[in-house]
This record gives sequence, structure tokens and C-alpha cells, in this order.
Amino acid sequence: MKQHKKQLALFVLLLISSLGVAQQSSKSQKREKIWIYDVNIIKDETGRIVNVEKVVFGKGTPGGPIQIRYFETKEKRGVGGNIIYSTRERVGENNVDPEIVKRYENTSN
Repeated sequence: MKQHKKQLALFVLLLISSLGVAQQSSKSQKREKIWIYDVNIIKDETGRIVNVEKVVFGKGTPGGPIQIRYFETKEKRGVGGNIIYSTRERVGENNVDPEIVKRYENTSN
């Protein structure tokens, strides 16, 4: 009977310690969320840049990794300034004016 109680106590102790280790490892492996910024380069029908916007698309972990996505929007406006049509496509960093990349690569803008 004493041996059963010792084995049961040992089993319970091992179970509790294994639960503690499992909780610690899951907390230490928590992944950081990525900050995602969209830089939208708006051009008129002649290809001239009329505006550049930077918006937060996805909020990440403070001080965490950053991803910047570049988009190009081409607009055609009518006589009154209303947009007749607009197209937006994602462009790679190599297709973006280096000055825009330099200006928007930090997160303070």
C-alpha cells in the first residue's frame, strides 16, 4: 500500500512538472507580429506622381519586424476633378523610385 502511494505521488509530481515546462516553452516561442506598411504611389494619366501615401495595413509587435509593400495607382480624372477610372497594382521595390524607397523605409512617416 505504501509503495502505491509513493508511485502515485511520484506520478502526480512528474505530471505537474511536465505541465510547467510545457507552459514555459510555449510562452518563450511566441512569434512577433510583423508591421505591414502600404506605400501607395498615385500617378495621373501622364505618369506624373501626384501623391504618395503611407498607411499601416497590419499592426505588429512594438519594435518587431517591418514589411513595406509598394503599390502604384493610376488615375484618370474628368474635367471637374472627379476620378473617371483608377487602377492599383502592387509593384516590387526595384520598380519604385529610389527616393520614395529611401523616404518611406523608416516607420516615422
